[in-house]
Amino acid sequence: MPQWKFDNSLSWGDVIMTGGLLMTGLLAFTDLSSRVDVHDERIGAIGRGTSELHGELQSHVERESNEREALRNELRSDLHQISLKLDKLIEREISRPTR
Repeated sequence: MPQWKFDNSLSWGDVIMTGGLLMTGLLAFTDLSSRVDVHDERIGAIGRGTSELHGELQSHVERESNEREALRNELRSDLHQISLKLDKLIEREISRPTR
């Protein structure tokens, strides 16, 4: 049976490998951090654009509502005038002597 042997000595290869791993981890973390910053900036820009678009949409909805109300009022006024004219015509026909 093979027996496991633990060697606690350090070689230059071990030191270089450990330094390389640390540098690689540091570079990867720095790259990830810069990517996160770029994404945060893009998300912020999208959020601002969305807020502006929401404001424009709200003003458009309000304008449309006001225009619809004005049109409704104008239509009511026209219908009221037509109703008055019809009433006058009916009264004229009623007051006209029958033949």
